[in-house]
Order: sequence, then structure tokens, then C-alpha cells
Amino acid sequence: MRVRIPFIIPSIILFIVLLTIYILTFHPLQGFSSATFTMNASSDNNKPDLAVQFNDTTSPTPSMWDWSFVDYSNKTLVKTHFSSAQNATQLFGAGNFSITLTTSTGISTQVTFINISAGKPKLGLTLNRFRLWPADHVFNTPIDTLPIAEDSAVFTANMNDPSATLYAAPCYPINVVDDGVALSTPLVKYPEGNPSVRMPYYPVYMQPSVPAGDHAVNIINPEDNTWYNAYNWYIPRQANGTYVFTQSFSYDLSGYALDTTPGARIGIPLITVNEAATGDVMHAVPMSVSRADNSPIWPSSMGSVYNNNSYPPYGARFRLNASFDVSGYTPTQQHILNGLKKYGAIIDDSTGQDDSFLVSEEGAADGSCYASYFNGIHPSDLEMVDESSLMISMDSGRVRRT
Repeated sequence: MRVRIPFIIPSIILFIVLLTIYILTFHPLQGFSSATFTMNASSDNNKPDLAVQFNDTTSPTPSMWDWSFVDYSNKTLVKTHFSSAQNATQLFGAGNFSITLTTSTGISTQVTFINISAGKPKLGLTLNRFRLWPADHVFNTPIDTLPIAEDSAVFTANMNDPSATLYAAPCYPINVVDDGVALSTPLVKYPEGNPSVRMPYYPVYMQPSVPAGDHAVNIINPEDNTWYNAYNWYIPRQANGTYVFTQSFSYDLSGYALDTTPGARIGIPLITVNEAATGDVMHAVPMSVSRADNSPIWPSSMGSVYNNNSYPPYGARFRLNASFDVSGYTPTQQHILNGLKKYGAIIDDSTGQDDSFLVSEEGAADGSCYASYFNGIHPSDLEMVDESSLMISMDSGRVRRT
């Protein structure tokens, strides 16, 4: 039986064919044009802090653009959009980034990789036998024979509740690096700081150890005698491989200069794990109390929210009473306490926590402490010393030798 095809069907087919020929001839489909771009950086051998300029070269010129990257150093492989302009600039830290341009010419894209390396420090780096600051720096000077300050009893009675207990915290990991780590400049975090301000160069390799709480990062390079300290270092790394934080300080550990800028920290050495385990601590350590007066004394320039001269000032140096019996403590704790007797602790923070006063030590990578609580040690077991006889100038940590 013969099947008749309705006349309308061939007519429709013919119309579609003619329309396709017309469009391809006079209005070519842009969807078949590949997106292309150039950049002013190589694909490899790049260092952090790299601002890359990307220029679209797609032909014909698209009307819309979408620039994005994925950091393959981050296991989550999150795609980050960074521009909708025809040409774009993006800052990168360390990482292995794929750059993708998608345009309105269709689904076709160009993908290019950029590898940026911060380098790595040698394995096994430690601060063993490395002295922070010169031998005649105030932080390395014994104060066990100095006279007691006139207002010592007033200060110990008011800096905390009398029943407050001494313990070691916060516990800051120390990231030890060498000159094999490239320098980069993190940004100030908004709103605490101006987001357009660049910070001093920091030797950061991928993710440093950052404790919880105030996120204070310590990076020390014994090869160039520099200690880098950052406060509120927000983690994880930003999507583009960079870092942000609110404050930064760096110290030349071979010199004596004290930063006299109001609010600046002065680099009092932390108690390190190795020294506390192997012998008495041989330097002053940072101490936080509940309340400190807003009138710093040498060697500090830090201020406080309190204006009360019955509170000890920032920079005040306290030692543990020489008669205090340390025999009931662990060997590691005894090394710390003997150090407090001979070298003391310098106030560099006020916490508002009335039930405890703190000495700062090096912590594990997760921010946990090694020495923990020192039960039985209260503010009355300390005495403030008068170290004014050591000072040569307000902006120098070098001490007068007699």
C-alpha cells in the first residue's frame, strides 16, 4: 500500500534548510568561535605576590566575559569568579591555578595554568641554640638582683583577683623558615584595617601553623635573624593563595631597636618547647594580666583601655619570689619557674580575665600548650622589679652594664 506524505512536511524541511543556509551565510553563529586570551606571566617559575594581567583575544569580540580560577593546591577545588570585564587583573599568592575564560560566543572556553611557588624550608629546622636578640639586650638580662619597685605590692594586689592562677597561654606555634621561602606581602583585613594597604614582606609557604583565638602567627628565619609576627591572621588561605590579617610586626633579632610607635609590640621571646624541656629559660617572657595601666614604661610602648595608676603599666617586669618552692612541679615547669625567678616576665597584654595571669609559650601546631597550669602560683608570689638602671634610651633594648 502506498503511503502518501503530506505536502506540508517537505515544505517545512525545505524551509529549515534554506533558513540554515541563510543564517550561516549572512549571520554566522558565534557559538563556534573559541574563547582565547593572553597573560603577562609564564605558566611556571612564578613567585608569590603576582599580579597577572589577562587580555581577551577572542574573535569576533564577545559581548560578555566570565573570568574564573581554581586553585589545585586546595583540595576543595572551588571555582572563583574574579571579573566580568573584557580584560582583567588578578593578584595571586602561592598555588597551582587554572584560569578559565568563558565568553558569550558560546560554551567554548580557554583554560591556562599558572604555577606559583613560595618554596619550602629545609626539613627539621628548629630554634635550638638560636638566641633571639643580642646577649646584652634587656630581654636576655638577669633581673634577680635588681631592687623591688616601689609600688610592687599595689600592682600585684590589683592586676588580677588575688586567687588568680598562673598558666602558660596563649600557646603560639613558631614557624621556622629559611631563605628558601619566598617573600610575599599579605593584605590588611577589612574592616579592622585599610584593605588596600600592603603589609611588610612575609616568608609564607602555603599554610603556616595558626592557633585559634587571636590567630597570632610567628615566623622566625634564623638565617636572616628576623622574627615576623602577625595578629589576627585569618585562615584558611584566601582563594587566590594570599593571606590577610589586622596587624604585623617584624623584628631584626641582631639589633636593639625598640618600636616606640604607640601600640607596637616589642618582640619579647616566647618560651620554646626545647628550652623548657632541656634547661632553665634564659630570657624574659611575655606576660598577660587582667588589668594594666595606659602608661607604658621602658621597654614597652603598648597602651591599655585602663587609666588607673594602681594597675601595673605595660613594660612592667615581674619575677617569681626567690623563696618560692618549685620542687612540686614537673621538670619542664621548674625550668620555666626558675627562669621567672632570674629573668622575669614583662607585661605586654591585658586580657580582662580576672581568674588567671599568663606567660606565653610556644605551642603545638594545633595551638595546644605544653606546660599548662601552674597551680598554687598567685599574683602575691610575684614582685615587680625596678629596671630603670638598665635603660640607655627609650628606643633601645641595649642595657647599661655596670
